[in-house]
Amino acid sequence: MAELEPNARLLHREDLTPSLCILRVAPESGSVPPFEPGQFFQLGLPEHGGEHASWIRRSYSIASPPGLPYLEVYLQIVDGGAFSELARELKPGARLWLGPRAHGNFTLEHVPPGADIIAVATGTGLAPFRSMLAHHAESAPWRRFVLMHGARLAAELGYRAEFEARAARDEAFRYLPTVTREPEASPWRGLRGRVPALLEPDAFERLVGFPLQPAQCHVMLCGNPRMIEDVRDALVPRGFEPWSRRTGGNLHFERYW
Repeated sequence: MAELEPNARLLHREDLTPSLCILRVAPESGSVPPFEPGQFFQLGLPEHGGEHASWIRRSYSIASPPGLPYLEVYLQIVDGGAFSELARELKPGARLWLGPRAHGNFTLEHVPPGADIIAVATGTGLAPFRSMLAHHAESAPWRRFVLMHGARLAAELGYRAEFEARAARDEAFRYLPTVTREPEASPWRGLRGRVPALLEPDAFERLVGFPLQPAQCHVMLCGNPRMIEDVRDALVPRGFEPWSRRTGGNLHFERYW
């Protein structure tokens, strides 16, 4: 692999938990490469070892909208992970490498205007949906947008305050966070359980107020492969079709590993 050169800096770091953080990365050129909400960039960090250290690269969906002077990354720190262990030590001002272009097709390009979007995320799979929502804060191309986010603990529900505030003012937006390991004695009074359960017909209509129908709804899945498989297996018999360039479809997904 060709030698990489650092071309970006870490502007800001917010640690939500010891294993979950939000990073703001700014290109040193001052110009963020163009991207569509839902796409991802590669980030690179040099391994410890001096000026001839090799670089470790990973792909991350962008949580911030286009048009800002930085990119925001919602990052899970994995114990023992080569990139994660380096990212754990990053401080504001640190230099890193940012790929020159965005990648990926998990965007709203394939969702017709006026559709109902059901966005289902686990963990940091929330990132592309946050980018979509922030980009369309004033004028949305969808009819209604339902965001379901599954995490182990309430502290891991990233951007929670932002989504709660939007749900309070935007009648077309519903926010349904759910947790699986939050202690029963905690202050959490929200939903519990895995997100696929929220898509069961009776549960969905009770929580959202309208039915989950393939004629009107596009379901977008991002995160844990098991969640994606479970939802796909449940929705295909109900008339949803996995999207492809050749046939189209109304079930879109992005696996995170």
